Parts: sequence; C-alpha cells; structure tokens
Amino acid sequence: MLFSILVAYMLALGIVRPIRSVRNAMRKMEKGFFHTRVKVRGKDEAAELAQGFNSMSGQLQTLIDHVYLSDLAHKEAELRALHAQINPHFLYNTLEAISMVAEMQRSSEAAEMARALGVLFRAATEFETLVPIRTEIMLLKQYLLLQEIRFDGTLRVYWEIAAGAEGAQVPKLSLQTIVENCFKHGFAPLKAPRSATIRVRVCAADQGASIEIVDDGAGIGNERLHELNRLLQIGASEGDSVGLVNVHNRIRLQWGQPYGIELSSQPHIGTVVRLIVPGEGEGRVRMKIVIADDEKLIRQGLAYIIRQMEASDEIVASCSDGEEALSYCLREGADVDVLITDVCMPGKDGLDLIAELARLCPHIQTVVMSGYGEFDYVRRSMREGAVDYLLKPLIKNELQEVLERIRQQKKLAAIANEGKRESPMIASIHQDHLLNALFHHNPGVAPEARAFLENGFGIAEGAFRFFAAGVAIDEKADGRFRQADRMLFQYFVRKMAEEALFQQELVRGTAWQGQDDFVVLLFFVPTGEGERESEMMDALKQLLAILSSHVQYPVTIGVSSGAERFSDMPKLLLEVQAALRARLTIGTGRVIDYEASQRLQRQWNVQPDAFHKVVTATMLGDAETLEKELGVFMDDLYEAGIHPEVLLDIVLRLFLRVESMLEAKGVVRTGEPGTADLGKLLEELRRCPTWRMLEREVRHKLAALSSLVREHARQIKPTFITDAVNYIHEHYQSDLTLAEVADVVGLYPTYLSEQFKQHMGVKFVDYVIQVRMDRAKKLLRETNKPSFEICEKVGYATPAHFTKVFKSKVGCTPLEYRESWRGIRKI
Repeated sequence: MLFSILVAYMLALGIVRPIRSVRNAMRKMEKGFFHTRVKVRGKDEAAELAQGFNSMSGQLQTLIDHVYLSDLAHKEAELRALHAQINPHFLYNTLEAISMVAEMQRSSEAAEMARALGVLFRAATEFETLVPIRTEIMLLKQYLLLQEIRFDGTLRVYWEIAAGAEGAQVPKLSLQTIVENCFKHGFAPLKAPRSATIRVRVCAADQGASIEIVDDGAGIGNERLHELNRLLQIGASEGDSVGLVNVHNRIRLQWGQPYGIELSSQPHIGTVVRLIVPGEGEGRVRMKIVIADDEKLIRQGLAYIIRQMEASDEIVASCSDGEEALSYCLREGADVDVLITDVCMPGKDGLDLIAELARLCPHIQTVVMSGYGEFDYVRRSMREGAVDYLLKPLIKNELQEVLERIRQQKKLAAIANEGKRESPMIASIHQDHLLNALFHHNPGVAPEARAFLENGFGIAEGAFRFFAAGVAIDEKADGRFRQADRMLFQYFVRKMAEEALFQQELVRGTAWQGQDDFVVLLFFVPTGEGERESEMMDALKQLLAILSSHVQYPVTIGVSSGAERFSDMPKLLLEVQAALRARLTIGTGRVIDYEASQRLQRQWNVQPDAFHKVVTATMLGDAETLEKELGVFMDDLYEAGIHPEVLLDIVLRLFLRVESMLEAKGVVRTGEPGTADLGKLLEELRRCPTWRMLEREVRHKLAALSSLVREHARQIKPTFITDAVNYIHEHYQSDLTLAEVADVVGLYPTYLSEQFKQHMGVKFVDYVIQVRMDRAKKLLRETNKPSFEICEKVGYATPAHFTKVFKSKVGCTPLEYRESWRGIRKI
C-alpha cells in the first residue's frame, strides 16, 4: 500500500510540476515580463504545452518590439516638444517687453531688432521642417534686418521674386544658413571697409523653383571651390562646409536628384549659391487606396476621412469582401498603392487577402483595421506583411500616421529607382532570407537567391564584383544590448542607408546578422570600374558621418575585399567580421577596410582578444585577472619586436578605450594622471628608458584605474543589481534561476553572479534562500498553514526539500520553529 501511494505521488508530481511551472510563468507574464520562458523537460504533452508557451512568449515580445517601439519613440518626441515649448514663452514675453521699452524710449531700431529676433527664434523652435518660399523669404528678411542695423547702412539687399514661384517648399532656415556664409566667408575676409551687396532671386526653373543668393564678397579660390563641389556631390561635410552641405543633404534626402545646391564663384568678384527645389505641388506622392470592409457605412466613412486629409489620396475601389478586393488588385495592381482591410468578412477574410497580395502583388502595402484585438489576429497580420494593425473605433491621427509612413517609403523608392526599376533598398523579409542564404552558403536556398539577384537586379557572375560592409555599434558600457536596441539599430541603419546611399546606385540590399549585432550592406560594382569602388568608400564615409551624428555610441563600418562569385560571399561575411573585430585595437568611429586592417594587425602583431581582455579586467576592477592578462598582452608586444612609436600608439589606444568606458560608467578620476591629458600621458610613457619600465608604468596606471572602478562600484549600486533584487522579491515563489534573472536584467549569468556577490555581499543562491526563509518564517509565525502549503508559497517543490533547507539555515525544522515562537509569545 505504501509503495502504491508513493508511486501515485510521484506520478502526480510529474504531472503537476510542469503545469505549475507554466502557471508561474503565466503569472510573470501578467505582471509584464513578456520574455518569460518555461524549462522544457521530456517529450510528453506537458513539454508540448511548455514549448507552445515559450513560442507564444517570444512572438509576443517580437510583436511588442515591432509595433510599440515606434510609438514609444513618438511619445518621447512629444514630451521633448512639450518641454521645449515651456521656456520660449518666457523669452517671447521678454523680447516683447524689450521692444515696448525701446518704443517708449523712441529707439525704433532696437524695437525692430527685438521683434525680428523673436520671429527668428519662434521659427527655429517650431517643428515644421519644410516651409513655403514666401515664409522662408519673410524669415530671411528678419535676419537681414538685424544685419543691416549691424552694418550701419553699408549693407544693400536686392530682392527679385517671380510671381508663382513663392509656393514651392524649402527646408526651413536654409536661406539664412547660406546668407550667414556670405557674411562669414564673403565679407569678413575683406580688410578694407566697403559696402556689401546681396541679391536674392526667386524664379521658376526647368526642374521646379530656383533660389539664387549672390554676394559681391571675396569669392572662393578654384581649388577650394572644386573641393566644396566634391563635398556637395558625396554629401560629406568638412570644416567650414558643414552648413552648406547640411542644406544640400536636407534637400537631396527630401526630394532626391536633380534637386540640391549648385555653387559657383570667382575670387575677388563674388559667389552665387543656387538652390533648386521642386515647384509647388511637385514631389508629392498621391496614393491610390482600396478599402475592403463588409460594412458599407464604415467604407463610406473611411473614404470620407481619407479624402479630407491634406495629401488628397484617391480611393480607387470600395469592396465589400476579400474576393472582390483581391480581384480588383490583381486586375489593376499597378494602379494600387495601399489596401485597408477588415479581418472578418464573408468569403475570403482579410488575413487571407493580405497573404495573397504579399505573394502576388508585393508592392501593395496593406493596413488591417478591425474590431478584433486578439493577439492571434495581430500576430498573423504582421507575419503576412501588414504595415500596421489599427483597432476600431478608428483614431484618425493613427491612420494618418500610417499613411504618411507608407508615403515616405514610396517617395524613397521612387527617388531610388528612377528608370522604373524595382526598389533595391526597400528590403523585405524574403530578400533578407535570400541574402543570408548566400552569406551562409545554404545549399537549399542558394539557387533561389542567385536567381533573385540575376533576374531581379541583373547581377551576373563575372560582370560584377561583390562587396559587403558591416555597420556595428559599440555595445553599452555595462554590456547590455537588448533585443529592442538591436531592432531599432537595424531599422535605423537601413533607413539611413536608403537615404544616403541609393543615389550612388551601389547598394542592392541588406541582411541582418542578429547573432553578431551588425547590419550587412551588399554592394555590386561593375568589373573593371575601379573608380566605382572609390565612390563606394566615399558613400560609406558619408553613411558613417550621418550615423555618428544620430547615435550616441561609436559606430564602425567594416568593409570586405571584393569577390566575383556568389560562392565567395561567405568569405565576405568573415572578412567583415574580422574588420569589425579590429576596431578593438585600431579604434572605433571609422570605416575599416579588411585588407588595411590585416596589414596593420600584422604590423602590430597583437590579438584583439588580448586587448579586449585587458580592458574588461580593468573595467571589472579585477586586480588579479588584470595582472595576468596585462602580462600576456605586454609579452606578446615585446616578442613581436615592433617599432617604439607603434607600441606607444597601441598603449595609448588601450588607455583611450578604458577612458571612454570609465566616462560611460560615470567614474570620476581626480588627481591621477591618465588619458584626460593625452599629451602628458604620452610624455610620461616616453620617459621610460626600457621596455620593462614602460610595462611597469602601464601596470601602475591601469591598476589605479581598476581601483577607481572598485571604489565606484562600492559607492553606487548599479541599476541592474537593484532590478535583480526586486525581481527576486517578486518571484521567489517560482522556480527562480540565475539564468532567468540574468535574462531579465540583460546580462550574462556569470557576470551577474560576480557583480551580485560584489555588491550584495552574498552569493545569488544564498540571497534567494534568505528571501525564501524570511518569508517562510513570517508565514509560520502569522498563519496556521501546514508546512506543505508554506513550502509551495516560498518556491519549493517538495516539503522534504523545504524542511531540509530550512533546518540547515535556521537550525530547526519549520514545525519546531513555529512551536518555539509560539512558546515565546505565550511567555
């Protein structure tokens, strides 16, 4: 009988335990921890249930990242905008008060200056990026009013504005930027006092509208003029050309070629800057939209809302079911841009409809609008390629934002594909899959991928050389680089690549390498055209400049050597990875050519891994590991017998790397000479007469920095430790593991274990037990619950295990503890 009971108990436990694990995981998910996973044991039905839960959790997290991250970014932008609107109110009132005081004191010039300054400041803080030429001219007149007063009557301005050209759009404050250059580079170099003249001409041009700003200043020399025109062509800014190139890039990114800036000049005569922008009404993408919904009133209302929007999109069809909508799109596919569909309709439903369109008419963008908010509907619609999933009742602003997003994508595609070729940069998931197949030499998919390149882009082996460029971002100082960060970085790089590189007609697609956290851009250069390879490098430098101005962490681009066969593409990926690894020693924030990096690596003869280990040991404050790894690192350098200047360069880069990470951690260094004054540091290192003295000096300085890290860690408890402690207190009832908590805070388990012990004074496991024991003692004191119930509430699967742990930590069994406590209470 006892044996039967034991067997029954074990069988029941085998059934209950997996279900209990799923239940605990569901409770975590209810609290917002969507990354929760369940351990899968065995191959029975419970294991299938756990696998299904894990799959659902992963898909839900991915969907949240895709759908809501952009919304969070939008909300953050709104908050920043609200913050920016608070202070200007005070400034406007102050400027108006100054103007009134000036009026009362009969100083009309001071009053005009205050009003003009207020107008310019208001324009700078408003959020429109494009304004009509008439508005831009008004702002320019306010700016020139200030300059005329400043020049005391020696500045003459002439206006020639043709009727009908004032409605064209220009980037806001772009003309002011150009006129500022007139004063800075045109009039300032003139030593003798003289009058200055500026002419502003606005007229119609063949491509749209033309704005010319002419000055009679010092002019530009031929060599400098040639250099400026080259920078305008590639979109890269250097030195004093930042403002001019910035305006040119804003125009090009908005409308593409042939719009932008043209520059001509003659020394001692003057300069002409010509802006060419689309005419009024040109450059706007009007979309043709199909609506599919089984409710006639909803179709009519949706059509009315869309027609009232400023974009004036056209409703080309209104369909009552999926079959009718599919038939129309297949028949008139070239004339359809967007489909807005309901989910549940008679016949073919909306999800089947967008799946068919994704296969047969991939250029049609689909938007789902439904009253069903269930996860399965949202997930499937996103899988089938829907741009967004809108819930009824419809919020007009949400629909307008989605349509504007599609419009911008189509505008970029239209600019990138003059000549009606298929857009290479609007990369689909299918395209990513094919490119990855080539990079990883997947024999099952490689033939389809080759056909995709040959038929879709006209790329054939032998006629083109292939290049790959990997764009990587240095991870955050604490080692965390979450999935959401990777997705945002991937999207941002692709968007910037579309805007910066499509004009070169070199980039043909992108592929995301999720494991290595970098984006791969694939280039095709016609064989024998070496100058195109030079253009490719210029384009990558331009992309790096754009990314570096928007991303707060260093960005590095690694470029492979060329290949002429599809079968060599895996080699390109390996070369990109090698070039990016070299940034550990060469430095970040640059374009690293694979061959050049290998030459430099051979000259240095230093392994990036050894360099990285020294940096890591310093930043962990681990004196013992630092001593060991630094010895290996310096011995490698000594045995290589490299040139002393190269040695000093390597050591300086080592200190620079540590310095940047110290700043990221917020470690303040006082009194210790280090990398804050590089000249002083270099001088100290050069004073070392022997190799061993240099090694001793490096050890001393790195040990001091490592000590600072340890002191900083003792004073300030990192956020991830606080997050880990809070998570333990909230989930001690479940089967809590170090790996689970590490995943929550975004760290490797081994690193979290080390940091937890350092900051909390106890090991992770001991702290969890301590929390559970404290809770168990509280339940034993304040309730009459039996031990087997308390054991479950504090995270133990069996009463026997609970009793064993309790006795080892408290010194008595749970029952003895309860009886002892109650006896004390009675006394």
